[in-house]
Order: sequence, then C-alpha cells, then structure tokens
Amino acid sequence: MRSIDWKFSMELVGIAAIVLSLVFVGIQLQQDRELNQVSSFGSMQESANALSELVQEHSDVWVRGLKGEDLTDAETSIFSSMVRAVEARYMNFIIRWQAADSDLFDPEAHARGFAYYMYIYPGLRKHVMNQSRVFDLRSSAFEGSTTAPPILDMAMPYLQRLDENAPEIPADKTYIIW
Repeated sequence: MRSIDWKFSMELVGIAAIVLSLVFVGIQLQQDRELNQVSSFGSMQESANALSELVQEHSDVWVRGLKGEDLTDAETSIFSSMVRAVEARYMNFIIRWQAADSDLFDPEAHARGFAYYMYIYPGLRKHVMNQSRVFDLRSSAFEGSTTAPPILDMAMPYLQRLDENAPEIPADKTYIIW
C-alpha cells in the first residue's frame, strides 16, 4: 500500500512539473512577443527618422515631387527612393497591425491613408501609378509574376472612392505623409 501511495505521489509531482513547465513556456512566449513588439516599434521609429532626414535634405525635391512638378532624372531618383520608403513604412504598419490580431487595430486604415495622400498629391499618385506600370511591364517580359508593392492594391479601392466622391483637398497640406 505504501508503494502505491509513493507511486501516485510521484505521478502527481510529474504532472505538476509538466503543467508548470507549460505555464513557464507560455509566459516566456508572451514576454518574447512583447519584446518583439517593442523592438519592432523601435526599428519603425528609426526608419521614420531616416526618412525624415532624407526629406529634410531634399525637401525641395520632396515637395515638388508631391505636387507633380517636373524633376530632373537625379531628382526623380531621389523622389522615387523617398516614395518607396513611404510605401515600405505603410506596409510595415499594415503587417504589424495584422499580426496584432486585435479589434483595436484596423490595418486598412493605413491603406486608406495612403490612398488619401495619393488623392491630394498628384505627383505621388503619378509616381506610384508609373511604378505600377513598370512592374506590370517587367512581369509581362518574364514568365511568372513580379508584383507591385501590395500597398497599391490595398489603396486602389479607396482611391477610386475618393475620385468618385471628390472630397475637398485641403489648402494647407502637410508634406509629412507617414
């Protein structure tokens, strides 16, 4: 009888150890997730700072590019780099919010924001649409598919809605669009 009690006690200890180890793993995963979110926010802030510095260095190119004014080839290259960085920033936000899997976050909010900026800035719209055509031409030149940045596909329905409703474009626009 004593060996049965001892065996039962050891089984309970083993089960308790398994349960505690699973709780520990769960806590560790939660902490890792929180740490990754903080790290992700830090890297996103660093990218915003780098983009801000680039815009400050070339503010004339940025503003003229957004307005749709003529740019030299060198200026077009700079503007293109800035637009790609903005697209990447929007996509990072969308991916981060989708990963959060919470009702508090709406990943489509960033697609709507990007669409709005394409609506109010003709140069941004022209550049993004031209880049999309380049991606389409490149894709048709090869078998397979090379797609444009997904932010454009996500933003297009909202841009079409803006075009249909034609809301007023603000006279005082911000030139920081991220």
